[in-house]
Amino acid sequence: VTCSVQAHDVWGESGNPVALSLNTSSVALSRAKLLEEPVACCYLCSLQDGTVIMDPSPKQVEDSLAELLYAGTRTEVVMMECSSPTDKIPEDTLAKLMKVAHSALGPIFGVQDELISAVEEEDDKDDRMLRQDLGLPPLDENDEEGASL
Repeated sequence: VTCSVQAHDVWGESGNPVALSLNTSSVALSRAKLLEEPVACCYLCSLQDGTVIMDPSPKQVEDSLAELLYAGTRTEVVMMECSSPTDKIPEDTLAKLMKVAHSALGPIFGVQDELISAVEEEDDKDDRMLRQDLGLPPLDENDEEGASL
């Protein structure tokens, strides 16, 4: 899957559009049962005057010493894009940004898990109602081979 933001009008409180596209794609793939769980989350952070700024605004990114777009699983790094006006980022600074960005993924995974669970519960209810409306017998809960409508 390739996530690409073609256009956006506002990048504000809703977050970085690239991170949002990856996070929502992960939910959509999990929701479609193409994945067992959300695979990845993405987060943007920047470094300004020695302080890591979580989910910075475009102006904060513009004024920063370094910007890191970080994607990872619950335990591993998947992708990183780091940029700096000087193109020289000390290794310890990059490590600090990576650690902060990875720690920010936990709450995003939590939201993804909640979204997937809520939709799955609703789908089960919708399937039962549709079977009833079509006059089909209910599926045996132990029937693993019963297809979802």
